Amino acid sequence: MVGASRCFRKLTPHATTGVWPHAVLSAHAHSYQRFTRLHGQTQIPYVVCGNGGHGLTRLTHKGASALRTPLSLDVTGNADKVTLENYDDGDYGYLRVIVTAAQLRIEYHPAGDGSGAKTPDDFVTVDLATRERYGRIAGSLAWYSRTSRRSLVALSEQHIY
Repeated sequence: MVGASRCFRKLTPHATTGVWPHAVLSAHAHSYQRFTRLHGQTQIPYVVCGNGGHGLTRLTHKGASALRTPLSLDVTGNADKVTLENYDDGDYGYLRVIVTAAQLRIEYHPAGDGSGAKTPDDFVTVDLATRERYGRIAGSLAWYSRTSRRSLVALSEQHIY
């Protein structure tokens, strides 16, 4: 991942203040990447969306196979568990962020889908009261609790909104 180790080492001032964000948005790397950082019982989505229109950056070397997600990462100098949940390094795209009093939802839409497409290719939803997180894994809907990463098979889109 482009700068993932550096990003997770630098974004630790929360440890000194005791205040952790509901999500972290970044855009420097020229691709889309969604990580989950597990800090104690708190899961924090880190979303990189820098593929808005200038020179895409591949996450693998030319000729290498695609990364299989979810992918656990070793982050030097950090005890938190970090997982790459999803990525897109072949398309330009954008984020749609929806915030209500109850939740924060971050959707990723590839630009190539056009204006007629309404369904995001990837998303993460954070319940602002409980910090429980919903997201898309390998094309299916999943629910993450604060204490485990179990997926519930029977979730539908109606449970997200």
